[in-house]
Amino acid sequence: MSFNVLASQSIFSKPLKIVLLILINCKPLITSAPLIEMKYIFIFILFSSLSMAAAQTLQRYAITAAGASYADTNFYVSSSVGETFTRTLSTSNLMATQGFQQATKINVTIHVNLKLFLQGYYDGSSTMKNVLYNQGEVADPLAMLTDYLTVELHEATSPYAVLVTTIDTLKTDGTIRCRFPSSVNNTLCYIGIRHRNTIETWSALPVMITADMNYDFTNDAFKAYGGNQFDMSGDGTVWAFYTGDVNQDQNTDLIDLSLLEEDVNNYLYGYYATDLNGDGNADLLDISNLEDNINNYIYAQLPY
Repeated sequence: MSFNVLASQSIFSKPLKIVLLILINCKPLITSAPLIEMKYIFIFILFSSLSMAAAQTLQRYAITAAGASYADTNFYVSSSVGETFTRTLSTSNLMATQGFQQATKINVTIHVNLKLFLQGYYDGSSTMKNVLYNQGEVADPLAMLTDYLTVELHEATSPYAVLVTTIDTLKTDGTIRCRFPSSVNNTLCYIGIRHRNTIETWSALPVMITADMNYDFTNDAFKAYGGNQFDMSGDGTVWAFYTGDVNQDQNTDLIDLSLLEEDVNNYLYGYYATDLNGDGNADLLDISNLEDNINNYIYAQLPY
């Protein structure tokens, strides 16, 4: 005994049509069968129609570089780059989707731990002032944050292009934890430091960047390129980056002094680059370090 079932592409969304087709094709059998056989025939027809109503049509597709998706009135399926996905049909009250989504790329970071002091903000005993609190940038006097630094990783050879840049916060103890993308891991780089009123300073040599590495500028003048640091201790044990480059032209000169004097005359206080000692005000106390550095012709010493 067999049924001549017409299974077209439209059977999935039209289960009632299927039942009618089955009944029509089975009419001779139904009319001539005993009652017990008709019972099983109807059970089979019912089971078949329900199964067809819940069936799926699965097709696999290769994904282009942009990913892929498929949609019609009953369903929507998508897949990401490098995978395949399976188109799935569904009834009006059931959406069955089956596919593969490639994991989203995670931008992994590594950390580089630096230690450095800024001449103008140095407060003795290997600490700096709580400048961000003094200048009104943070409300917590216990935050112990000195200032924001721009830290750059440069190529080890000419033209020493910037590979990556980050802005992080320098603590009063001189430490700063910098975040970089993992793409620079195991890369030989110069470490360059820029600050709003400090001479730009680089590492003495290119260093191999690795996760959680440490680089301490403070214990040797020649941890900086050209030994371009100021001896804060007087005995060569604590070193700091030179202050006074207010206009960030890589020099301490009379232009910086004029900017400072203007802000002093205007009684400025708050987050200003001319507050060279970090006490929250632009005043006469800021002038001495700058004048000394001008007289000593302090400028940025870089490999180019």
